[in-house]
Amino acid sequence: RYLTADEYERFLQTESGVYHGAGIEVRFESSLSALVVTSIDRASFTYRQGIRVGDGILAVDTQAVTATNADALTKKLLETLPQSVQVRVKGADETEAVVVTIEKTYRADAIEEAIEGTVGYLRIRGFFENTPSLVKEGLDRLLSQGAAAIIVDLRGCESYGYDSCAKTLDLFVPAAADPATPMFSAVNKAGETVRTYTSDGQGVTLPVAVLIDRNTKGAAELFACDLRDFGVAVLVGEKTAGVGVLREVFRLDSADAVLLPVASVKPYKSESFHGVGVSPDETVSLSESARKRLDSLPRTLDAQFLKAVEALGVAPAAAPPAEPSSEPASEEAASGEETTAEQETQAEATAEADATAAPEATEEPKEPVTQEMIDAARQAIMDSVQAQVDEIMAKYASGTPFVDLIDEYGTDPGMKQEPTRTEGYAVHADSILWDKAFTEGAMALKEIGEVSEPVLGSHGVHLLHYTRDIPGGAVEVTEEIRKQLEEELLSEKETAAVTEMVEGWMNEAEIVYTEEGQAILDAAEKADAETVETTEATEETLKEDQ
Repeated sequence: RYLTADEYERFLQTESGVYHGAGIEVRFESSLSALVVTSIDRASFTYRQGIRVGDGILAVDTQAVTATNADALTKKLLETLPQSVQVRVKGADETEAVVVTIEKTYRADAIEEAIEGTVGYLRIRGFFENTPSLVKEGLDRLLSQGAAAIIVDLRGCESYGYDSCAKTLDLFVPAAADPATPMFSAVNKAGETVRTYTSDGQGVTLPVAVLIDRNTKGAAELFACDLRDFGVAVLVGEKTAGVGVLREVFRLDSADAVLLPVASVKPYKSESFHGVGVSPDETVSLSESARKRLDSLPRTLDAQFLKAVEALGVAPAAAPPAEPSSEPASEEAASGEETTAEQETQAEATAEADATAAPEATEEPKEPVTQEMIDAARQAIMDSVQAQVDEIMAKYASGTPFVDLIDEYGTDPGMKQEPTRTEGYAVHADSILWDKAFTEGAMALKEIGEVSEPVLGSHGVHLLHYTRDIPGGAVEVTEEIRKQLEEELLSEKETAAVTEMVEGWMNEAEIVYTEEGQAILDAAEKADAETVETTEATEETLKEDQ
């Protein structure tokens, strides 16, 4: 894989878990003369300083933000250097601005821990340099809180830090029965073992379950596979991605780089999982809606977590049944024939897909889900946001511009940035990008300026505003579009040139693969083919859902 200089820098940050920058995204708001925070990394120093989405940065290093210098100050704020900046910031609901210093180097949140009754929950987000020590500290805390079993969550974990993975594994697994057998090793294309990792730990004595899914990749797959190989854990969830290679980066004179696989990873006992994935002992899938909100999914609705608890034979703390969200209703704007839509508040209230998904979280449903139950759940969601809907509609009727209501009530990140904030989303009767309820609600509007009744879709409750029509015909190639096309074409040419160069080296070298090396190549080709098939299947599913 070819990496530009910027891609290489991002790759290094992702691999190490050490990020450079403020960890935020901002947009200039002329009415406030401020850089308004539109997103923020919760692990960043900026977040720890109390800055949140919606806050306005009024000055950077004593220089007040203006329309003239907004771009330059944004660059100064977001780029690696200088290593720290001083900002004057005003909270969305505050009257006084405060001055804080932002350090622009921070570590990603490698783990998350919680105790659920007698079940200790440990989520590993990446195998970074500090992951082993954080996991050890987390395990010690969970044990001190009375954990009788441990659930390790590796869902969505894509990481290739095999050194860190080995040290973390050592906390869980005992020494190998045969001292000469490593926990895992790396074998190159010539069949030579280039790295070995051994265990000398005592391991954990508690029962362990590991949650995996199709987005578990690399070192995370190895971690799960080895825990099972050592007889330490049961695996619950879905088959993993099947990326079992050791990768190395080769720098080019241009400051760009090439990322190449150099060895296949061999687990403790199992065969290589590269190209085939690691299969769970207990197969449990989540609905797409549950998968998308995994970070906030209640344990009582997490079918994979509940199956892991069942497999461990222990009980988590009793939890109350989930209730409809009371988050604000969402507001969106939509036009007619060829329409645009401004998405305002996306309440975290779940829609029909989530309501129907709830039964899968209970191990033994007492009664089947009926249409009446679904309708009641939908009505409960609508009732929970009705007061705010009335408030929004009253303000709109009194003359408040819809875009101001978006600023006041909106939670959709897409509506926090231009041009969608003022121009809206493009929606058509045959659109496949939007939720069906969203599209139908938009197309039901007849006149510009009209606002819909609340629409309950898969992403929440929406109010839709008919903003404008988009004329048909050719699109003008602006300087911005031209620059984007040039960058894309240049990237394609660079990738093609590097690929041709590497292939030339390989042809000149007259490489002869061993049987094992050839097997690795065949597995990689199979994995690529399966990825294409999965992508095509996913696209087909999306079409059917629409």
